[in-house]
Amino acid sequence: MDKILRNKSGTSLVEVLVVMVVLLVGIMTVIQMFPTGFGVVKAAESRTIATRLAQQELERWKAMSANLPTGIIPIKEDGTFFADNAGYSAQIRNTCVLAGPPFGEFMNVDGVLERGNVLNVRQVIGETTSIPAPGYFQTGSGTEFGSKYTLAFSPIDVYTSGTELNGLSIKSGPLQRVASALGYLASIKRGQYGIRYTSGSSEFYVEFPKESSSINRFYYISYSYWVVPSGSPASEPFLISKLDQRVPETGTIAGDDTGWQTVTIDPPSGYDVIGIQESSDTCARGFLPLGAGAAWTSDPYTYKLADSVLGIISFNPNAQNRYEYTAYGKRPIEASIDYRIYDPRIIREDKVVPDVDDSAGNIPVKLALRFILNAGKPDDITDGDATDNPDEPTFEGLMREYEGRPQLGRKITIADDLTIRYSMLIVDLKTGLRVGVPSTVAGKGIPLYTDEFIDYKTGVVKLPGPGATGNNIACLIDYNNDIQVSTIDLRGRNLRFLYRADGDWSVQCNKAYANYSRVYDKSGIDYYHYCLSKDNPNRLLFAPCDAQKTVSVDYTYVTTSDNIEHRVVGRACQISDMASDSPGEDGYYYLDIKVPTSDTYTITRISVIGTSFMARVIWRDGKHWRHVDMDTNLVRGAQ
Repeated sequence: MDKILRNKSGTSLVEVLVVMVVLLVGIMTVIQMFPTGFGVVKAAESRTIATRLAQQELERWKAMSANLPTGIIPIKEDGTFFADNAGYSAQIRNTCVLAGPPFGEFMNVDGVLERGNVLNVRQVIGETTSIPAPGYFQTGSGTEFGSKYTLAFSPIDVYTSGTELNGLSIKSGPLQRVASALGYLASIKRGQYGIRYTSGSSEFYVEFPKESSSINRFYYISYSYWVVPSGSPASEPFLISKLDQRVPETGTIAGDDTGWQTVTIDPPSGYDVIGIQESSDTCARGFLPLGAGAAWTSDPYTYKLADSVLGIISFNPNAQNRYEYTAYGKRPIEASIDYRIYDPRIIREDKVVPDVDDSAGNIPVKLALRFILNAGKPDDITDGDATDNPDEPTFEGLMREYEGRPQLGRKITIADDLTIRYSMLIVDLKTGLRVGVPSTVAGKGIPLYTDEFIDYKTGVVKLPGPGATGNNIACLIDYNNDIQVSTIDLRGRNLRFLYRADGDWSVQCNKAYANYSRVYDKSGIDYYHYCLSKDNPNRLLFAPCDAQKTVSVDYTYVTTSDNIEHRVVGRACQISDMASDSPGEDGYYYLDIKVPTSDTYTITRISVIGTSFMARVIWRDGKHWRHVDMDTNLVRGAQ
């Protein structure tokens, strides 16, 4: 027995420690895999959501191709367009001028906070609509009847300066040009204009039909003109185009004024005007804005901005079923709308409210994104850091303004700087009114922004059901927070949800300009112009904001051996994603025309039509920006 006991072995302390170390190393190895795995799952989920949002945006535009804008492009903070790389540092070129990655949000440029390219694709040019049938909608000053049109993007960046609306302009379809003459053209009809060119002058003249004495009007004229360097009249001239010059420059033309209107050409510094290019001109009539409470006049070319947040334009109901002479013949009046998007990070989702409710009698609506930003107390800016821009680690409200105009990247000093102080805005698309719940203040309502109705973490909004009582009853209010409909059943109604989500998610569109014009010097290149390279006759140069866009090119070439003219129609070409580094082309993006012949040739005529439409979803994963792009070819359909 003693021998058996003496031979019994045990586990030493060293062996126990070795086993524990081995187990710990194995456990730590497994644990370290979890964050990576979670990150991969989160990234895949974000990309799936982004792909779905981009696809929805493309499908939306395919369904409303008749309203397709002429172009959607990036702009600077001052409203001017990115045209070339001149005067910009490499950092600004990469983050502001180019519409693509690498992305930058806010930048300090000469002491001013400007949007980087993650936010600057926000200028919409020429969103087109026929005048809708009159219908019911609401404004802050009461009920009005007009022809309501809801813009494709909202909120819009617009503010009032005197009697003008800055950031929003509307013009008619192209008017019909009639033969020019030396005197008054008595045969000019509504929808037409006359023009008289002058050779070797920096001005020309246009004439418009007589109207009722009570109708004031103005016009937009586009044209091309020839210039030469100042002091070098023998130099080779080149062509420059001007888009939408206002006539008159300020004010309006009286209705019974039938005289010629002078159009002054303002050439670039260092150039002299030779004259306008005959038949290059187009003209459209401008729509005059009216105040929200003003009565409709007999002038069909008038409108009201009913709601800049939802983007509601109200056209004069007298324009319905009215016709005008146009460049395309006699057609109903149409409106071409230019405007700027306020903040692409404000997500816009349209949802039909389901006929279901939860155990508490609320109707749950699941939004596409989770982790909705919470503004906290909407009237108390001290609950967040008032100086946290531009990084915005806190969130005070959907929209802000500075000195009376919408603006991002500014210090919030008073609550009145917040135009929309809430975490979320919900709008009933049928009436254009905002959805709210009654407040304890008599006669007032507030939007659905409280924790009671929004699950910020899951992205679920709990709308008041039909059985709600007390302060939970859904109502419709105008943008002055006045209740217009005290009780509303939301089931089956089409609602628009405006909100922001953690990660600065945004859904943006970028569209090539519909028709590019040729200029004869690269200094004239901008978002709707191209020029031929002087060193490579097959190369077309474009502005940096056109990088990666697809265009359809028609061109004609003449083969040298037989002097036969050949035509190529509708060849799809993609503009480069890298700027040319060739001498004379530095900083410009390009595409090369492929001519299907081995013979020598001369290219004689070129036509460039923009066809690409891109939906881009951008979000921030920590410090890194991610994006998903979906492209299609899309042109405007019939109204």
